[in-house]
Amino acid sequence: MAVWCVKPGPDGIWEETFLEKKMVGKGGPAVDLSGKSFEEIKSVYAQESPDMKPRARAGHAGQHNILVNKMKRGDLVVVPLRSESAVRIGRVASGYSFSDAQPRHRRTVEWQGEPIRLDYFGQDLRYTFRSAMAVSAAKRNNAEKRTEKVLETREPEKTVPLVQHDEGEVASIIIPEVAKDEIIAFVGAHFKEHEFTGLVASLLRAQGLLAEVAKPGPDQGVDILCGSGPLGLDPPKMVVQVKSGEGPIGTKDVNELMGAMKKFDADRGLFVSWGGFTQPARKDARKSFFSVRLWGQEEIMEAISSHYEKLPEEIRAALPLKRILVLVSEQEDE
Repeated sequence: MAVWCVKPGPDGIWEETFLEKKMVGKGGPAVDLSGKSFEEIKSVYAQESPDMKPRARAGHAGQHNILVNKMKRGDLVVVPLRSESAVRIGRVASGYSFSDAQPRHRRTVEWQGEPIRLDYFGQDLRYTFRSAMAVSAAKRNNAEKRTEKVLETREPEKTVPLVQHDEGEVASIIIPEVAKDEIIAFVGAHFKEHEFTGLVASLLRAQGLLAEVAKPGPDQGVDILCGSGPLGLDPPKMVVQVKSGEGPIGTKDVNELMGAMKKFDADRGLFVSWGGFTQPARKDARKSFFSVRLWGQEEIMEAISSHYEKLPEEIRAALPLKRILVLVSEQEDE
């Protein structure tokens, strides 16, 4: 059994398509590659994309060759999600197929349960899953057995090998994504329970809201009360529930937040869950798009990135960050 990593298109544009249609795939030439060898796929690329740099052309052809020839039924496929800092894992369920709609080059998969947080995997596997290539293999450091074990147990890896990456591997890593994963691991380790609630409150204050944090203990479904204006009496009036635990939040808890909104006469609700949310919970929350928001790790990271300079000095001291600039890799998907 092999483990393959497939990105859901540039900027995650095919993530919903992957999940709902139970498939993975890659864009590329409008040519059916069924039955073609690697050399024949390279020839197709030479004909369809003559202006592409030879190295990039060979890289894309190699990725299509994985979809066409190398994947086998039963292999694991890991898809890094854009909507949250997690992966969705499935098993290959069909041979290669071609579609007129993007992504054109496809494999059907059977998804194996809910998404799994990226920080459940060791740094080496996180690097692999965040590869700049649209389709790649996870081979080193017993990746197959380790991925299978995390999928089976739904628990973080306890022992992780220390790895030195060679130059080729480092070049294939998306540095901003890897940096984000490391920040996520740091926040998860250093901001727990009331400290995590304090971080969320600081992020809301940085956005111009007056935020009052409930004292530790029973909170009646509300950890933070927010409002605008000097006294916090102006709209939007918002209740915030915060969970720093590992597991994803389901529909029941999100519905309880809506009940708390009525109890506190709030017109907005925010649920912040470090462990993320189940797909049904996110889907149901969209029905209340104009009154409820869900923040998982991705949304928290976006808030930190956007408002870091406005955070209190003590928060920035506990979470020391600096911005970086990087070039975009030409190996990223079309």
